[in-house]
Amino acid sequence: MCHTRDSRELEPFRAEHEGFMGNWGNTAERWYHRAALVMWPLQRSFAVRAEISPGWALERITEALRRRSLEQARALVQEVTPFWDSRVAGESSKAFFAKALKVASGLEDRDLAAALIAPFRLCQLGARAVPLLVALAERYGVSWLRDRYLEWEGGGSHYGGDVSCDGAWLAFMPRFCRMLSASGSQPARDLAEWTVSHQWAVLERQARKDLEDPADPDAVEGLSEAARWMIQVLESAVAVDQHEVRDAIVRLLTAEEVGFPTACLVAALRDARKRHAPQALRAL
Repeated sequence: MCHTRDSRELEPFRAEHEGFMGNWGNTAERWYHRAALVMWPLQRSFAVRAEISPGWALERITEALRRRSLEQARALVQEVTPFWDSRVAGESSKAFFAKALKVASGLEDRDLAAALIAPFRLCQLGARAVPLLVALAERYGVSWLRDRYLEWEGGGSHYGGDVSCDGAWLAFMPRFCRMLSASGSQPARDLAEWTVSHQWAVLERQARKDLEDPADPDAVEGLSEAARWMIQVLESAVAVDQHEVRDAIVRLLTAEEVGFPTACLVAALRDARKRHAPQALRAL
């Protein structure tokens, strides 16, 4: 329902008038107070507030889980599902992602948990998230978590769009794999090994495509990025004893018949030298 009237029928609380200026006409501006009353059904209160603040929604779901009100927590997640993707898309906080992972584990429901954490991106994974991922892998299985990983990868760039997101994730990946391996959980180790193999397959596919025309400026730029990222994946492979992946990376970068541009390799080594002592590089 809408009840209103024209501004000219209202009393302005402020007015400004500018006189004749010669080259343009005089102007008048007036300001009016208006008010709006917004109402919604009581049973929609959670959904309305959750759409405004996803963080507030996660807190309410977390409180329900603390009270062991599992059915209530699941019902709240079902209420936010219709708009969750669009509202979470703007959330870049790693802490927010970690909180969502914790809630997903507590729901004890594969489908609701998947819907809750689907909109995030790989570059939002941080150290706080790793033990939560271990818990998810143990609760829902490695295959389930792989599917979520591919969704998070799809929310980024597939190594062709948001380069900063790709770089942030791959810079964290060695630590990510070391933490998974150190957890003592077999599902976590399986996830780490799959992560290394998957990321190497993605990088290799893109690099070989760029190598088809290494004189192309775009290809050179792409190969420079790929070489730097391959060293991150190589480090991750060493962390989880994926020696086949490590050897494959070295072959692609150094084999004479491949012809990887020297300038790209030098840039990658310089980048690695910034992050590692010489002894650590030799170990890799």
